Amino acid sequence: MQIIWYTVWTISISLIPAFGVTGSLYMTWVSAVLVGLLGLWFLYYAINFLESALIKWQEN
Repeated sequence: MQIIWYTVWTISISLIPAFGVTGSLYMTWVSAVLVGLLGLWFLYYAINFLESALIKWQEN
């Protein structure tokens, strides 16, 4: 379950510059959409990995 938690936090932290709260470090909305989509892609694979790990754990 940690992989899901860390993935969600990584996506959240990577989108912070899009809201302009990081001073001179900023991100355009196009970049924010790309980062968000890539984050969702990463989350999809994290969920798949967790499911496969749980299946292997249940088999043993």
